[in-house]
Amino acid sequence: MKTMDGRSAPGRRSWNLRIGLTSRCNIRCKYCLPAGPQGVITQATFGELTEVLQAAYEVGIRRVHYTGGEPTVRRDFLDILAAARDIGFTQQVVTTNGYRLHRIIGQAAANGLTRAIISLDTLNEQQNVFITRANFFSDTLRSIQGAVETLPTLTKISCPSSSSSPATSTAAGTRAGSRSSSTSSSPATPPSCPMRARSSGATSSSTRTPSSGRWPWPGN
Repeated sequence: MKTMDGRSAPGRRSWNLRIGLTSRCNIRCKYCLPAGPQGVITQATFGELTEVLQAAYEVGIRRVHYTGGEPTVRRDFLDILAAARDIGFTQQVVTTNGYRLHRIIGQAAANGLTRAIISLDTLNEQQNVFITRANFFSDTLRSIQGAVETLPTLTKISCPSSSSSPATSTAAGTRAGSRSSSTSSSPATPPSCPMRARSSGATSSSTRTPSSGRWPWPGN
């Protein structure tokens, strides 16, 4: 059975390194970026990143979390993973929109990626196009599937809350959440996340994943 990585283990306090690999993103979600060219792109060089990774390792940090922008759009993303692995990092996490991850998941895992946090705004494909201004819904689902099947720790799915509270998320890997029965009358408002994180002590209505490892998504 897959488990969470060691960052939040009970009774354990540990530091982790969080790096924004680039400000660039390949999607123009309405809640994040305006349509059209992105403008100025900022990102550290490969050499600068390895210097930071080495310095963090030397002070005892063993977990690194890559964010963006969209980390996987960097052409040297796999090289960064390999460099961190060779330095000695045992946990490497990426937050991604899932557009590209399924294309590189095998090599990413071989290069040291241990966990993925994947954004999923809605299970309605048309709403997803409206929100993100891009047609990559199937890519996100394939990335979730690939991460669950390939990475050694639980895959986390970040999705919006139906309330005014900040976005919620849940971990998945050996279990898949039940679908929400709520729907949206407006494409601008995505339906409740089908795998809402539950508060402590609440009873989950999640169901066990089929033995094939495939998720109960539409079309699977």
